[in-house]
Amino acid sequence: MIYFKQLQNDPELMTFIGPILEERALKEKFSARVNCLEDLSQWFTFLIFDQDTKVFCGSVGFLLQDQDSQRVEIGYLALPAAQGKGIITEAANALLEFIFN
Repeated sequence: MIYFKQLQNDPELMTFIGPILEERALKEKFSARVNCLEDLSQWFTFLIFDQDTKVFCGSVGFLLQDQDSQRVEIGYLALPAAQGKGIITEAANALLEFIFN
């Protein structure tokens, strides 16, 4: 939950995503995401760490839009220090490989 909270409480990241949630609401959102394999209306999310430094950088994930046509929405959050370094591009490519292969 610590990494989820770090992303969800970053004002710069949340500017275009939504409000920063109170602690209780944040825990509920996190708990729902943990059950993404049973509840397909939730995001399936992976954490991203820098390969060299092992520092947390953000997350990348997908939301199933239509199972029959295999359509998904991809989303990501990158901490400001990790932006502009190609980390999200690399993570998104790995995610696409995971989803479609």
